Amino acid sequence: MLRSVSLCVSTRRAAVKPTGNGSNGAKMAPRRSTVAAARSVGPIFSTQLYASNPINRKLTDEEKKIEEDGKVLPGAIKARAIVESRKSGTYTTVSLAKEDGQRPLYGSLMPYITLTQRPGNLIFALRKDEKHFAHLEKVTKSSFMIYPLTPSHIKPKDLPLPKVNLTGISSPLEDPQDIDAAMEKFALMHPGSEKFLKDDKLFMFYEFEPEEVLLARSSGAVEQYLGSDYIRAAVDPIARQSRSILDKINAQYQDELKTLCLEYGDVAVDEVFIMGLDRFGFDMFGQQSNGGSWLEFRFPLDKEIVEPSEYLNQIEATCKNVKFLASTKKSA
Repeated sequence: MLRSVSLCVSTRRAAVKPTGNGSNGAKMAPRRSTVAAARSVGPIFSTQLYASNPINRKLTDEEKKIEEDGKVLPGAIKARAIVESRKSGTYTTVSLAKEDGQRPLYGSLMPYITLTQRPGNLIFALRKDEKHFAHLEKVTKSSFMIYPLTPSHIKPKDLPLPKVNLTGISSPLEDPQDIDAAMEKFALMHPGSEKFLKDDKLFMFYEFEPEEVLLARSSGAVEQYLGSDYIRAAVDPIARQSRSILDKINAQYQDELKTLCLEYGDVAVDEVFIMGLDRFGFDMFGQQSNGGSWLEFRFPLDKEIVEPSEYLNQIEATCKNVKFLASTKKSA
């Protein structure tokens, strides 16, 4: 089951290691003093991650050790995992002169897909009469901002979530085989889109190739990578297939997720959701009780899991064991 728990607070991450092996419903008792010390640091996250320190903050030695001990994805792979797990982001192009009240940039929500034959690049479609299309005819430089998946009632920009900012070049997708593959993948990922996208007089497929990637972590750390490093980064097999698992667990196991935060993280939360999965574990975001700060929790698994069905079974078993543990405590 769960091997340990990391709690991300301010610029520190505190590891909470349970006693026992965590299997078969075994009782796990967090070291409460560790988390209590971390919680006393002070104000939690800033919602303006780029405001004062855009690039040069690096992970501390303590944070790096927690990452190594907790088996989390390395930075470039983590960034790609977030992108692969989503299917839309904020797309920004350079505005034309005297447009949009002199604002230099224009952004909108943009559905996208990824193709195995175009690794690391994002494929999207534009109407030929929209602003982005006109902008790209003048300036091909553009960007995507992508957050982890959140419940529908939560706006990602309102929380100090990790996020990925990709800056690069957008150009028309020209290879007929790639266009056919994009059409098929769009129909799968965005049902109903094929009705409109098949009209090539109205829509055109574009390919976004990243040149620079910034991964902003909830702790405040911001890591910078070359687009070539991001493209070469391995795709986590669970992250790419995580959306259906996230939707199910977040919808059906709210009480159990809250209990996970309390039993393993020593933090009572009013609201919580899993925001990301990978082969080593899962990340949750929870708001402390009585309107407190939002915290990120890392729950590593006992073993690496690469099959989505096995992963879902593992999380469901964990939730059921936690529910049993909580009920046992109440009846004791």
